[in-house]
Amino acid sequence: MLFSLFFGKSIALAPSISYWYIKAMTTSRILYLGTDPSRYGRTVVHCPLIETKPLPLPQMIHENWNAFTHLILTSPNAARIVAAYRSLEGKKILAIGRGTVETVGYNCFAVSSVETQEGMIELIKTIDLQESYMFYPRSSQARLLLADYLKEAGIQHQICDLYETVYLKPEPLPLLEDFEEIVFTSPSTVKAFLALYGSIPKNKKITCIGPITEQAIINFSVPSVLSVVENPN
Repeated sequence: MLFSLFFGKSIALAPSISYWYIKAMTTSRILYLGTDPSRYGRTVVHCPLIETKPLPLPQMIHENWNAFTHLILTSPNAARIVAAYRSLEGKKILAIGRGTVETVGYNCFAVSSVETQEGMIELIKTIDLQESYMFYPRSSQARLLLADYLKEAGIQHQICDLYETVYLKPEPLPLLEDFEEIVFTSPSTVKAFLALYGSIPKNKKITCIGPITEQAIINFSVPSVLSVVENPN
């Protein structure tokens, strides 16, 4: 299992170094469970519990690519994977959040500052979509809210599952007693953690990236110290 240390803006990968040796190398008491700690802005022990795996882009999407006027990109993963399949040039990109904008790498047509599907729906309502044709690539585990809205609003669109999230099992498991704070980045990290540890500890600071992750934590338990980070730096 790959553990890494994250220091500010640089990552030191340690594919052959044990968790115990990493703990001896750093005084960090923060355990980060998502895939990319680079935007969290603090020194962490990075132990990813999930991995994103791209899915094939359907032939129908390739055939209709030139007809799409707008792309809905709801995460950095979606932006990165779709750009690996097709050029984004000439498309009006509707993005959720700064991380997605940074992954796209140039100005987006519109950005939802509320980093949820609800925020994207409110953004879409402000845009003139006459003669538009939207493409919405998403996670296979995505909530259905945005897809249902596009259908109900009569917006011409295509949707495809672009990637899936799989759970990882680190060996050995980190000892939670070594940490003061645990950072969850998505509902998938919450589910993976519960599969490995059984419950959310109530004697730790629990940090959630975004309100959807917060809700996933609350659905299982309410830790004594819970904080939500909307836009980590």
